[in-house]
Amino acid sequence: PDAAAGTGIDIVNLFLLEVPGAPNIVVVLLDDLGFSDFGCYGSEILTPHIDRLAQGGLRFTGYTTVPMCTPARAAMMTGKNPHSVGCGWLTHANPGYPGYQAGEISPDAPTIPELLRSTGYSTYAVGKWHNTPDSKMHAAADRDSWPLQRGFDRFYGFLGAETNYHSPGQLIEGNGFVPLDAYPGNYFCTDDWTDKAISMLREHRSACPSKPFYLYLATNAPHVPLHVKPADLARYKNCYDLGWEDLRQRRFARQQEMGVIGKDWRLPNVSPDVTPWADVPDAARPVMSAYMELYAALVDNADQNIGRLLDELDRLGV
Repeated sequence: PDAAAGTGIDIVNLFLLEVPGAPNIVVVLLDDLGFSDFGCYGSEILTPHIDRLAQGGLRFTGYTTVPMCTPARAAMMTGKNPHSVGCGWLTHANPGYPGYQAGEISPDAPTIPELLRSTGYSTYAVGKWHNTPDSKMHAAADRDSWPLQRGFDRFYGFLGAETNYHSPGQLIEGNGFVPLDAYPGNYFCTDDWTDKAISMLREHRSACPSKPFYLYLATNAPHVPLHVKPADLARYKNCYDLGWEDLRQRRFARQQEMGVIGKDWRLPNVSPDVTPWADVPDAARPVMSAYMELYAALVDNADQNIGRLLDELDRLGV
């Protein structure tokens, strides 16, 4: 720094662009996921690729969570409490109070991709955005809170809260809507997000392999609607027929065995608004079991796609 003083050299850019080893960054965000829904946190759901990541890194057991779509994304994107950047609620609601501005990240709050792009990174986003008000999700809208205006070089996905996994509405690429009248019969959006992410990384590496990248892969899985692929669903047939109380007890025991939680921890009572499984009518139990099977299949599919992305990073040597 002393040698560079007064020379006009940007030290951060010098580090990123001229010193080997500037880290490539991949952030994967899953939506409406529970604490115990990965195998590495005690789940019966098959998540070998996520478990492999955990095995080579860290599993956090004490952290702040923002259990709602828009605020969680704003917190992840800025590193700030979501209320402090105007995202205390969802994009379709603006009650008029400070901290609740229809899900738009405050323009004076820099995002991670904005900061990284200013220091020489290429920045890519794929999947769910959900930080643009519903009133700005049309072809003639002000795009100031769309992904490209908040730090990303490229974006592919959708702007809203949820969409059909087999036939998404209003897909966005860059700053415009993708003109699609129909989807292939085997289309599934989590697969599509991963295909696009892999394509972006291949193009980036072939064009400028020395330039660092930031990839934000934000799946809508396992957010509702619970749409799945038949092969994924088949793996969980009858897996939840004993109900949610049995499920939480088994997960709790596995977490203690794995050391995720302490041996002295005690499982709290079921929340008062949750019907005991014994009180669920016989006719409704298959439906409740099916909901849990669908959810598990969505998490399983997300893990498969994370595995595809990890394999591609290995293939690219990054």
